[in-house]
Amino acid sequence: PRRELRHVLGDRPIVAASSSMIRVLEAAERAAARATPVLIRGELGTGKESVARAVHAQSSRHEGPFVALACDGASARHLASELFGRARGDGAVAGPARRGLLAEARGGTLFLDEIGALPETLQARLARSLEAGAIEVGDAELPVDLDVRLLASTQRDLERESKAGRFDAALLALFAGAHIDVPPLRERRDDVPLLTDHILARLAARHGKELRGVADDALDCLARYAWPGNVRELENTLERALLLGAGARIERRDLPEVVTRSGRAEDDDVWALRTARRAAETVAIRRALRATGGNRTHAARRLRISQRALLYKLKEYGIRD
Repeated sequence: PRRELRHVLGDRPIVAASSSMIRVLEAAERAAARATPVLIRGELGTGKESVARAVHAQSSRHEGPFVALACDGASARHLASELFGRARGDGAVAGPARRGLLAEARGGTLFLDEIGALPETLQARLARSLEAGAIEVGDAELPVDLDVRLLASTQRDLERESKAGRFDAALLALFAGAHIDVPPLRERRDDVPLLTDHILARLAARHGKELRGVADDALDCLARYAWPGNVRELENTLERALLLGAGARIERRDLPEVVTRSGRAEDDDVWALRTARRAAETVAIRRALRATGGNRTHAARRLRISQRALLYKLKEYGIRD
């Protein structure tokens, strides 16, 4: 039960109804049971850090720290200091020695956002440190047991980058076979209504606003739009509408023109209530069966339905124990 709570609570819970995101959740749960590094791939704004946090929250390291570092746009000197720390007086400005994030994340998880932007010299250094379990600071090597699990995200094709000599092969090898691919929002449009409700509830609490609903025509526009910026763009759009809107709910007029003039969705069936309910029930049933070791009686009790109803749904949804 505590694992299930950690999965749904926190600052960035994953909200999903689509089959593709359900597969991501299942992959995250499998990854949480292992101790190896994991590479989370996907476009900008798809929620890769949320997936990383879900892996950490369900892992045996959940009581340890989750330490994140953005690699894109930072200088090599800054990243080296952040990751590995620095010796006393090391750098352009004299200062005290400091521990790097590899040491700060001891007993927990280190998440490197856009690891493909890490300078090549630091890629090799990171791979050596993880393999040796020691941190190099200045000219000295501190024999510290790192005891850290590495999770990383990227929107780049690291295999191609490695073949071109732009990404360290040893570091890439650490992620061999341990990938989670997060689909873009345009490929999981049936997540948009759930995401909209979840994001608005969080934004309303943050800004001290009354919780407001979304008009049907506004939600239809949100559903049709392709969201090139993915979940991040959806959140920015909803925040703007929440702050600038004057009515009791978000109306079509509160949305930017680029969203309201979007074309028809390719498949309107994804908005059917039955489709969303089926997806949500499938996830709940699979989790209950896993939590009870496949015991249908206990799973039905946890789901608060009769065993006969559970058997019917197992057959209807094609779920195998």
